[in-house]
Amino acid sequence: MSAEGPAPATFLVSHTLPASDRLVDDPDFGLDFTRVLHREQRFAHARPVVPGDALTCTVHVESIKTVAGNDVLTTRTEVAAGDETVSTVWTTLFVRGDA
Repeated sequence: MSAEGPAPATFLVSHTLPASDRLVDDPDFGLDFTRVLHREQRFAHARPVVPGDALTCTVHVESIKTVAGNDVLTTRTEVAAGDETVSTVWTTLFVRGDA
């Protein structure tokens, strides 16, 4: 990130993707990442990320739906700098079912 201005809008993926690792790696959740296809990414920015922001991410499972034997998982990640919401990021994954 440039020290002279705000980060690009998609910069937050570099924080939200690792934040989801606890969910992806949780054996009780049962997600087989070898069967995952990234389907959609959406951002709702409250303000730009700027140099000096110490970001925290809180991941929520927003929905899990089964469609034709496949799962569609949507997570919502709240990104904050201190007590201020910076952005909300939705990630939708398609998880191929058993053949």
